[in-house]
Amino acid sequence: MTTENFSPRSNRTVKLAFAAALIFLAAPPARAQTAASLQSPDLPQWQIDAGTHAEFDVASVRPAPPDAPHRGYEIIINPLLNPYAEDAPPKGLVSANAAVVNYIIFAYKIYDVNQMHQLSQHLPAWARSDDYVIEARAVGSPTRDQTRLMMQSLLADRFHLALHIESRPLPVYALLLDKPGKPGPQLQPHPADVPCPVPSSDSPDAPSAKPAPNSPPPPICGMSTWRVGPLVHLRMLNVTMEQIAGLLDGVGIILGDMGQRTLVDQTGLSGRFDLNLEFLPEQMDASRSSSDSDDFGPSVTAAFKSQLGLRLLKQTAPVNVYVVDHIERPSDN
Repeated sequence: MTTENFSPRSNRTVKLAFAAALIFLAAPPARAQTAASLQSPDLPQWQIDAGTHAEFDVASVRPAPPDAPHRGYEIIINPLLNPYAEDAPPKGLVSANAAVVNYIIFAYKIYDVNQMHQLSQHLPAWARSDDYVIEARAVGSPTRDQTRLMMQSLLADRFHLALHIESRPLPVYALLLDKPGKPGPQLQPHPADVPCPVPSSDSPDAPSAKPAPNSPPPPICGMSTWRVGPLVHLRMLNVTMEQIAGLLDGVGIILGDMGQRTLVDQTGLSGRFDLNLEFLPEQMDASRSSSDSDDFGPSVTAAFKSQLGLRLLKQTAPVNVYVVDHIERPSDN
């Protein structure tokens, strides 16, 4: 048995998704805007609901010292940079150590790993590799989404980040329920009173820890995958359908190389879910002869339908794309 953890909370996932995902972007560039001046028609609904603009009361930005904690652990355990956490920073205090790309992903609430890849392509190398410590405080008790707006303002002020949102018609997979209103047996609502374990960097349950032989990775919020023999196992805990779609379209190689289309959630399901999927990768499925037994396991398409009650439909649909027009190394505090 070989085991790999693909927890979306770590920067390793972003790098893995970048390696696996590729979007063909050919639309002409739109007018550049700063993070603080994006107009409402361009904004996602969450940003409109959060108030469109907010700023930290006090903020500090500095390069991370060489002996700072590893960035991957920081993203795993820091509640600010966990893209699947919903809680607001306690007492409005923010403290994190990460590459600029991770702060942008947080600030703009990007779940879609294809969009993470596209965003990275528009950033200089230092914005993907150099770590920066950001410490900030907000007045009152801002929500998590309001904190995202504050991070947008900070990125515009200290890194002179300018970006715009384009809506482009792109090839996508529509993620649909196979039978309306009826999810499959392995797609279950996540119990509201059962939080996922949140490992610390020195915990034996940390995603980088080596799992016990013949056992899956420890359960954590987000996504993990492992293999037992020829079968791939994929598990997601405490995620929305939008997050499920965003994660699945970034692991097309694992799922059988589905063409790296963006997945668009059209299930109509709300709330948070736990997902378990077991399937035979497409390349192995294709190598089976007609005389082979089905004991090898289902194809990814069959597993989607029988285990999750989902199906994928090829379409062309508008997709919001974040394009970085300008960014600089941070100004002095």
